[in-house]
Amino acid sequence: MAKIAYIFFGQVKNFDEKQYSAFQENVASKLGDFDVDYFLVTSKASFYSNARHAESEPGVSKIDYKSIEKYFDFKEVYYDQDARAGEDVDGLCESVIKFGEAWKEGDSMQSLKNSIKQIYSLEYFYDKFSHKIADYDYFILSRSDLYHTHPLNIDCFSREGDLFAPYYDICPQIDYGWFGGINDRFAVIKNESALKTYCTRYSSIKNNPEYYHAEQYLLKQLKTNNVNYGKIHNFMFLLNRASGKLSDFVGIQPDEKMNTNLKAISKSYFINLDRRTDRLHHMLINTPFFTERFSAIDSKQMQLTDEVKKLFPKTWQKRTKAEICCAISHYRLWQKLIADRDARNYLILEDDTVFKPGFENFWNQVYSNHVPKDAFLIYLGGCQPWNKPEYHKVLQRHNDYFYTVKKNDYFTKDDHFWHMNANSYILSKQGASLLCQWVEQFGMDQALDNFMQNFFNENKFFAAPELVFHLNPLMSYQLHEENDNPEIDKKSDLRFAEEKFIQKTEPLVKVDSTSIINGKSKLHASEYSRIWIKRYCAIGENFSVITLNHDYNFLAMQGSLYRKFFHSGHPGEIVDKPTRARTKGDVVIGNDVCIGDNVFISSGVEIGDGCYIGANSVVTKNMPAYSICAGTPCRFIKYRFKENIIDFLLNLKWWNWSEDKIKNNKDFFYCNLNTKSVSEIREMIND
Repeated sequence: MAKIAYIFFGQVKNFDEKQYSAFQENVASKLGDFDVDYFLVTSKASFYSNARHAESEPGVSKIDYKSIEKYFDFKEVYYDQDARAGEDVDGLCESVIKFGEAWKEGDSMQSLKNSIKQIYSLEYFYDKFSHKIADYDYFILSRSDLYHTHPLNIDCFSREGDLFAPYYDICPQIDYGWFGGINDRFAVIKNESALKTYCTRYSSIKNNPEYYHAEQYLLKQLKTNNVNYGKIHNFMFLLNRASGKLSDFVGIQPDEKMNTNLKAISKSYFINLDRRTDRLHHMLINTPFFTERFSAIDSKQMQLTDEVKKLFPKTWQKRTKAEICCAISHYRLWQKLIADRDARNYLILEDDTVFKPGFENFWNQVYSNHVPKDAFLIYLGGCQPWNKPEYHKVLQRHNDYFYTVKKNDYFTKDDHFWHMNANSYILSKQGASLLCQWVEQFGMDQALDNFMQNFFNENKFFAAPELVFHLNPLMSYQLHEENDNPEIDKKSDLRFAEEKFIQKTEPLVKVDSTSIINGKSKLHASEYSRIWIKRYCAIGENFSVITLNHDYNFLAMQGSLYRKFFHSGHPGEIVDKPTRARTKGDVVIGNDVCIGDNVFISSGVEIGDGCYIGANSVVTKNMPAYSICAGTPCRFIKYRFKENIIDFLLNLKWWNWSEDKIKNNKDFFYCNLNTKSVSEIREMIND
């Protein structure tokens, strides 16, 4: 597993729960296949000078430099203020600013000082960390005040390049970094040379003062040192300012929308596919209040899992993958709500939601004061255009602003059903708990919108149509409905999807008929970690291969505990794809492999052709072809033959010969190959 050193740098101001939540959803969750250690370099400071503060913010803010340490288990923390005291930062800034002011807003000198202190902290970190560089494969450098709005695109780890910085393809004009520079607030770095260039800019500007614009200067240093740099596409963030307010994308002014919360609603989330950056942009620009992104399950990547079969036991082969993945995305938010100690309810949105003008004011000033007590479910929108002409006929007044649905015959006979999509709704914790308990026991099997309504409408255990409410008038609609468009959304990932889950016929365990396992064996495989034993292998007794383990990253590792107390599967089991903590992949045992008694092999291991594994070994990593290996853990001891003979045998691939050809080469099979040369071996083989 590749290792990442994730380094937070710069002055920690007031790191908070919303930052951490966004980091977990948009960054940490994307790094599941890596082993990540966290580091911090900052200053012990109680106040921060806001060089470009808005009129509504103080010029100097009180900060908590230890606030981030409540959320991360840092491997090491470095404080740079004592070392920086020996540096003449003010004098350096006075020398630099003579070449021109880079910041046009607010106090340019204070902005310069803040920036120079920031790059000093990086250099201080680099000096302390340099002896550990060889321990890591990659390095992520991130300012500590970022609020992540976009999912990290991890393809940068596999692309050619030394350093990658954020870039917003949809709206590049708001990405300040690429106008003559490169974004200096976040970077993925892949080698020591690039790391040194990124972290030692302070010495460069100190030794050669010149015009300093942070982003431009970084780009200049990368070019000077021949660092090959690239873009992390569609990856952006806001800043959590010292005042506690979230900034706009540029990071200068507070974003009014992102600093507006809705009364009587604990938290708001919108469900968004990682690849639908267009919808993400829509939500961030047009939603008039603070709402957090929640990664949707992508049907294009989702494979058939036990979770799918459990949630849709009767219909997983009939419903489209998109329908099922949509339902699972909502279901996971319901589970999150149940476990959230700080929440009474969630507002759950899909990423094509549009709110009518003034919604946030109407809600906070009026609607929030009249929310029905004990409501399980409240729809803020969701009536399809073709159903609207009859909608008013089925509403029954609860108060001036919230209505229920009375019995009607429009969709089903004599009940409270009226079709509403799941585009925007408020779900209470009790409502979520009831839904999840049912799903855990019996599954969902219906489209999400129908399941939610039928559950509270006709469920014989929890039926409570009087606790399902509709805001009146409805204040949200879907993006494609603008200008009263009655057509189905042509850009929907759900509406026109056709692909369905297919049960794979490939066996989880495949043992070639020419191989022999003596005595008992234990071969436990899964869809994501299969077992393949190739030709002419000889395997001893009590042979064990287990490719799927418990996920040790969570407090408890027993799945039944989570099902008993939280009505949910173990968090390591309910994900689309098992993490590397659970499995490292397939086990492949090559051709002509000999394995002694009582051998155990863990996931992700490949044993090369012609390998010999001694008895009682525990194999946790790959073993080379034609090697002799043994031990706990199993380790390489020596090769069976000389290198040129091994190369010859690997090219020969005798195990693919026909039975007749094997019979015709008796001398070859009876020969001690360590007494022969390659040419002698070649001469004895009969075609």
